[in-house]
Amino acid sequence: KQWYQRRVRGSSPRVFKTRNHYQHLNLSREKVKVLHVIRNPKDTACAQFSHMVMDKESGFRGTFEESVTWFLSRGFDSGCYWTFNRRYLENRDHLTVLSITYEDMVLRKWHAITQINKFLGYEELDREEVRFIDLVTEHGLDRPGKGRELLSFSKRCEFDERCRKEFDGISADIPESYFDEEMYLNQC
Repeated sequence: KQWYQRRVRGSSPRVFKTRNHYQHLNLSREKVKVLHVIRNPKDTACAQFSHMVMDKESGFRGTFEESVTWFLSRGFDSGCYWTFNRRYLENRDHLTVLSITYEDMVLRKWHAITQINKFLGYEELDREEVRFIDLVTEHGLDRPGKGRELLSFSKRCEFDERCRKEFDGISADIPESYFDEEMYLNQC
């Protein structure tokens, strides 16, 4: 509990979560560290559909297939997935940015936590902190692979092709599972 109060509720550093696009944030390199979390677009599209169906105020009344088509063509209320992520990846040199994958946060949790702590300048975790993180993340993160269950093979291949096109030039920063069907199926 003391760790939580010291890190989360204390006066500094302040933490906020946003889905704002890079260009909408007024960020300065000296004052801000950005943790950019990127998720496989196949799973992002599936999760977004679930959120829209549960949120009656979203106004979405379409089918899953319609939502995937919308996602691939222009995105949702938060905008185009590829533009959103590409801007953060392209501007890492102008900010202090750590890009980390959602998949690492779920499948390789301790590796991800170590990266984040090092980036933020925190010391290594003690037992109390480890128990707290386990409690917080136990039920909060979906396992990767929703797209495997919900998207057809041809639709997953369409996502792979779109990723290759949209992330051209920065693909070294993107996990292979975002571009490659076999790699995607093996991670799930």
